[in-house]
Amino acid sequence: MQYLFDETGRKYIDCISNVQHVGHCHPKVVAAISKQLAISTCNNRFVSSKLTECAEELLKTLPGLDTVLFCNSGSEANDLALRLARDFTKHHDAIVLDHAYHGTVTTTMEMSPYKFDHGCTIKQPEWVHVAPCPDVYRGMYRLDDNELHDADALSEAAHRYANAVSDIIANACT
Repeated sequence: MQYLFDETGRKYIDCISNVQHVGHCHPKVVAAISKQLAISTCNNRFVSSKLTECAEELLKTLPGLDTVLFCNSGSEANDLALRLARDFTKHHDAIVLDHAYHGTVTTTMEMSPYKFDHGCTIKQPEWVHVAPCPDVYRGMYRLDDNELHDADALSEAAHRYANAVSDIIANACT
């Protein structure tokens, strides 16, 4: 997981995501992947002691959960997450961040402004609602340099953003 840090060292999850979370061809990542390929299967449909061990370790960190489903890609994981959310909430719509990329299967491309805003043949479906990125540096809630260190200005920008997202949620749920 990638984190951002504020001036006091407080850690925030980077919700933008992508390959920079583990780097590109980092030797430690390549070695770990190579080791796993030598001892495990690359298809999660087959039972494997390593997959079972991994699932058991994951469940130890997730109290109250009793099921693990491994996916072979972020696209597949996001598609599954959408299906589970729809089944649980009984709602069809989704709210995504502007510029977001969710994967390369049709459903995840349909909910990726990164794809449907750039002349791709994929068009934004009615069920996808786009929230702006909460970016006070370059986004629509931009602040002047002197305001970036002003708690009141940041709080005001946060409230404006929260109100905008609240409106998007209200419209999506009607």
